[in-house]
Amino acid sequence: MRNQFFGDVNDYIKYGLLRAICDPQQLPLAVCWMLTVDGDTNDGRRTGYLDQPQSWRHMDPHLYDLLGAAVRAKRRTVTWAREHHLLPEACYHERIVPPGGPEREAYFGELWEIAPHSQIVFFDPDIGIEVPSVGYYSRRSPQYVCWSELREAYDRGLSVLVYQHYPRKKHDIFAAETIAELGQRLQAEDVWGYSTSSVLFLLAAQPRHTDLVAARSQQFAMRWGAYVHVVESSAEPTES
Repeated sequence: MRNQFFGDVNDYIKYGLLRAICDPQQLPLAVCWMLTVDGDTNDGRRTGYLDQPQSWRHMDPHLYDLLGAAVRAKRRTVTWAREHHLLPEACYHERIVPPGGPEREAYFGELWEIAPHSQIVFFDPDIGIEVPSVGYYSRRSPQYVCWSELREAYDRGLSVLVYQHYPRKKHDIFAAETIAELGQRLQAEDVWGYSTSSVLFLLAAQPRHTDLVAARSQQFAMRWGAYVHVVESSAEPTES
C-alpha cells in the first residue's frame, strides 16, 4: 500500500468490504498496511467516483463522505483511517515494510504483538501475493506478501484477507486459480473472492468464522453487486 492510493476507488471498495465483513465484537480486525514509499507515477488518481455520488455514495454514505473529505483536504494517508475510525476499533500496523530478511521477520513479529485479540487480519501489499520472478530478498519484495506469511497468520487462528492486483490474465481464470491456491496453501476449506474491474480481494476463513463470513458476504454482494462480484469456493483442503 502507498499513501498516494488512499481514497481512490479501490480504497472505497476495500474499506467498504472491511466494514461489511468485520466488527469489533464478532470479528475484530488487524490491518497490515505493508506500506511502501510513494512513487512519482500517476497511480492513485482514480478518484472520479467522488464526482458521481448518485452512482457510488449509497453503498456506504459515511465512508464515501470521509474519503471524499480526505481527498479534498489532500490528506491522502492511511493515518486518516485510524484518526477518523473508518474501521471501528481496528488495530493497525503502519510501518514501512522492509525487504526479506531479519527486519521483515521482525516486522511481522510486531504485527502479532499489535493485534493479540484480533480474529481476522487484512494484508494490503502494493501488488499482491508473491510471484516467482521476485525473490524474498529482492528490493521489490515489499510489494508482495509471501505465502509463508499468509500461512503463519492462518495457523495462528486468524482468518486472512488479502489484496491482489490483477495481472495481465483473464480475470475469471486468475481469480479461480488464486482462490484455489489460497485454500490449498493455507489448508482452508472456505475461501471467498471479491472481484472488481482491476483488483481481487481474497478471504480464507477459519471454520468458526465461516457462517458469519458467508452471511456478511451475501449482504455485501447485495449492496455492492454493481461493482464487485463475490465468489465462494468450498472444498476439502489437500495435504500440504
